[in-house]
Parts: sequence; structure tokens; C-alpha cells
Amino acid sequence: MNDEQLKQFAEAKTAVEEQNWGLASNLLELLYQSIPDQEVNRLLVQSLYEDEQFQTALTYALEFESSYLIDEESSNLIISVFSATNQFIRARVFANLLTDNNHQTIIINEIIQAEEQAKLNLTETIATNLKHFYHLGDVIFSEQKQRFENAYQLPLSEYIKGASFLLRDPYTNLLIRSSIVQILQQLKLDQIFKMLWIDEREYEFNAATIIPLDDNNIYCEVNELFKQKMGNEDPVLLDALLREFKLQMVFSYPFIEKIIINTELWTEISIKKIMNQELNEKTPEIEVILDWQNALNHLSEQLFKNMS
Repeated sequence: MNDEQLKQFAEAKTAVEEQNWGLASNLLELLYQSIPDQEVNRLLVQSLYEDEQFQTALTYALEFESSYLIDEESSNLIISVFSATNQFIRARVFANLLTDNNHQTIIINEIIQAEEQAKLNLTETIATNLKHFYHLGDVIFSEQKQRFENAYQLPLSEYIKGASFLLRDPYTNLLIRSSIVQILQQLKLDQIFKMLWIDEREYEFNAATIIPLDDNNIYCEVNELFKQKMGNEDPVLLDALLREFKLQMVFSYPFIEKIIINTELWTEISIKKIMNQELNEKTPEIEVILDWQNALNHLSEQLFKNMS
């Protein structure tokens, strides 16, 4: 921070100490526009929360969500923000990241109590959100995304009901279905779910045992191969290749191993395609890879078309 920003920060901290939350949030929000770091973010979220500007506090908290794992006070603050905005699913996902088992148990019990209270006080709101979540596949992609976001406000039991249905719904965008799988994985639910996958067949998975996409060995290995083969040659093309591959694997999740059997060959074919180079041969194994890549590219094209 420069001298002027340090002065603004000091004034804001004084307002926090005096519990003048309205002034503090105004000063910190201005400062945050030029210094969007986690220290300013933490005080800004606290001030907004204490000033009962809960939705704005949530918006800012999500920008530095992982930083709230740093200590108990910070994690308690973001859980309070989640509770105030009825973000039960976000709260549970965050709680699962806590490393102190005793603190985690306390937090999860608080979330359960908040859910039970919401079921009593927000019966109609929950019913409406669940209905919209169930019928997510009936609307266009932009509205599907909004309903997916709104479902974070469902208690866990209702979220599971909706998610279980949508994973098997052919009218729900595959990207949304994959995103739901990732949420279920983050919730660490020891439960079997069925999913309608990209080959239009249903497969089962246990949400507690599947690996997060970014930790998947196949995904990581192909990423590393791309960097080894393309990193020094064309960084711009490499970036495009990595982004394309990430989207392909999001579509494929959580059954990536059904698509990529040979990581070296998948990498080689992907590079040749993006560089408009001819393949030297087309073995049955290569044909299978080409078919999968063409199918995934078609899904990407459909997604971008729906987004436009």
C-alpha cells in the first residue's frame, strides 16, 4: 500500500475497533477497489456482515474463500456469512476443508441447526428452490446456471434429492451435471449416485471415493505432457490446448478413465489437431481417440452456442 492507502486502511481499522460498521464497510469497500488483498477482504466482509449487508458480504467473501481457512476466527466469520444468506451447501463444502476435527464438528452441527431452522421458517422458499432445481432441465442454459447457483441455498437432504434426479436427466446440460458431481464430491457424501454420461448410458459412482478433477492422475499426467511438449515451443497455443482439455475433462468427469486409456497418444493427437498437422497413421486405437475428441469438441461447440 502507498501512504494514502495506508492512511485509509488505518481509518477503516479505527472504525472497526469502534464498531462503526457502516463507516468501516464504506472505507474498506473503496480501498478494496485498488487493493483487493485478503487482509482488506477479511475486514470488509466482517464490517459488511456486522452491518447486516449479508449478500454483499457473501459476494466479497467468495473472492478469497480459501483464505478463510487460515484460522478459527476467519472460518467462523465466513460460516456466519453463509448461514445469514442460507448458503447451506457452500457452508458444508467449506466445513469439509477444515483440518481441526473438533472445530469441524462444531461447525457442521451449527449448519445442521441452521438447516433445520430454515425448514421451519423458509418452507415455501425451500420448496420453490427445490422445484426449480428439479426442473432445471426445462429452461435455457443461462437459467440452468442460475438455478444451479440458487440450489446452494437448499438444505443437504433437499439438495441430494434434486441432484439425484438431475444427474439422470438428459435435458440438464452436461456441464451442469458434471458440476453437480463435483459438488457431491466436495460434500464427501458416502452415497451411490447414478449419472447419465456422455455416451448416453448410466453409470454409478460413490461421491466419497471419486477423486477431484484437478487431482485426477490421468488429467494431471496429460496436462504435464502438454507442458513438456509445447511449453517452450508456443506458450499461447499451449494455453489454448490446456483450456480445451480442461473443458473436455469436465464433460468426462468422473469417468475420465473410460475416455483416456493412453495418455501419450491422446496428447500427441491433441497437439497435431490444434497445430493442423496430419496423423501419420490411423490405428483402431487412434480412431477411438479421434471419436472421443470429436464428441467432446461437439459438446464444447454446443455449450458455446448455448452461451451466446
